[in-house]
Parts: sequence; structure tokens; C-alpha cells
Amino acid sequence: MFPTLATVLVHAYFTETIWLRVMQGKAFDTIEEYVDRQDLTRRFAQKNLHEIEADYKQLEAEYRSFLNATADPMVTKTIDHPGFGRMEITIFHLLCHLINHATYHRGNITAMLRQLGYKGVSTDYVVYRMNQKNNTMESN
Repeated sequence: MFPTLATVLVHAYFTETIWLRVMQGKAFDTIEEYVDRQDLTRRFAQKNLHEIEADYKQLEAEYRSFLNATADPMVTKTIDHPGFGRMEITIFHLLCHLINHATYHRGNITAMLRQLGYKGVSTDYVVYRMNQKNNTMESN
């Protein structure tokens, strides 16, 4: 589906940016003013992994700010999706979608790395949490 690792990263970043804007109340037809997929693809192709990571960290900060300002993640949003029509969905369920989407594409990246001869990494959330716990314990 994706010809390069960079295109997977662009797709995930693009999708996460779009859904943040939707959760913030922006309409799909106005989101292109925030995110231009072709321009994003061109810019990511010129960046190294550390620069892309910085972009993701900035997006994470935007999510944190939005979620910290959200009083009730179970509030229902009405969304007019260009492909699926009108739907009612909570912010919580949109976040579940994003987590699932990201996990799927981390699997794409892991499979691509293995095909290139690199050792894959676990995409399991529990393994991630255990590594976080172990890293926190080691730094104390």
C-alpha cells in the first residue's frame, strides 16, 4: 500500500492532523487550508528522522492542549465526512480510532523494516507501557 517508510509517516501524520482539526470543530472542506498532503509529502521527503519526530512532538503538544481544554471527552460531535456522510461520534471514540489507525501503520513500518533486513520492534501497547515503566525505574 505504501511504497516507502516516509509515505507511511506522512499518511499517519496527515490523518492525525486532520482528525485533530475535526475534533476542534473544523469542517472537512476547510481542513486543506491546514494540511496539504502533497506539500506535506514533499516537506517530509526533505527531512531527516529527527526533524519528522519534532513535527510529531509538536502535533502531540497540540493534542495535549486540546484534550486538556476538553471538559468531557464523551461529548458528541456531528461530522460531515466526505466519504462516509454525516455521523455522530464522541471525541473519545475518535481517539480510539486514531489509536487503532496508528497501531495499524506501526505494523506497516515494522513489516517494511523487516523486509529491509532490520529487526522489528513490538507494536504492542503493553510492551510499550512496560518499557516506559522500566525506563522510569532505571532513571530513579
